Order: sequence, then structure tokens, then C-alpha cells
Amino acid sequence: DFITSTCGNHQFFQAVMALAPQHPLARATLDSMLNDWYQIPTVVEYFSNRKVDANFSMGEEYIEKRGEYLSQFFNMTHEIKPMLGTATLRLAYDRHRKTATPWILDELDNEDNPLYPHLKREDTGWGCNYIVHDASKMEPYFYSRCIGTDGCPHTKPWVMPD
Repeated sequence: DFITSTCGNHQFFQAVMALAPQHPLARATLDSMLNDWYQIPTVVEYFSNRKVDANFSMGEEYIEKRGEYLSQFFNMTHEIKPMLGTATLRLAYDRHRKTATPWILDELDNEDNPLYPHLKREDTGWGCNYIVHDASKMEPYFYSRCIGTDGCPHTKPWVMPD
């Protein structure tokens, strides 16, 4: 009743996500967005005498404090920094594993030493050969980057070979 894909730094990747209707993980993710991203109790206490605007923006000092808080869950020096949706979904999932029957796929770079050589795109830019697959079954499902995204040299649609 829950499908997603992993990427780096303990996050999920937004290429795919599906939840059964009214799944408790959807609410838990929204709660995590507030409690782990915007209204972190220990960080808010630090700024208790300051006003928070409607966009929850407190400037660079708040972002720095949020980074200190998030470092207990994510490697803050990793090339993939925590992102709101993918990081909070992962935190919610970790806290509510018992409520989900997951199918966790994996994103991989199929460029150098490709695991699926027959799916390797030629004449590519950054990210063109990232594939979402089921690592346990060694079964690829789709490319995680669309034709025409930044850095992609292709201008016309490209279809995954059989």
C-alpha cells in the first residue's frame, strides 16, 4: 500500500510515490513537514521572541538551526541535501513503518558500468541514464529523468527499448 524509490542520503526520490487512499503515512508526512522542517520545537524555542511570517521564513539563522536539527537524520555534507518532500516522507516512513506495506524501489545511475547496458542512452546529458528499478528482482521500470530536462541533449521523445 506504499510504493516509492530511494536515492541518496537516506531520502526517498520523488520520481515515484504511491499511497493507498487515506493512508496514515500521508498525514504523517504532512506532520513531519511541520514538525521536522518548519516548526521544529527546539528550533522554534530558540527563536521564541521572534516573529515567524506566513511562509515560515526566519532567514539564514533559522536555516542553520534547522540544518543542525536535521543532521541527526541526514548527512548534511552529502551531495544530496535534505529536501522538504523527500526528507520528510522518509522521516515519516521511519516513524510509521508498521503502518505501511512498502515496495521500495531504487534509483541507480546506469551511465558508467551500466547494470542494464541495453537501456543505456547514448548522447546523453546529466541524469539521462538514471533508472528506477527493483534491485531484489533486478527489474528496471523507468528512467527517473524525462527527455528535455536540464542538461538533456534530446529534443524529441525517446522510448525505453523492450
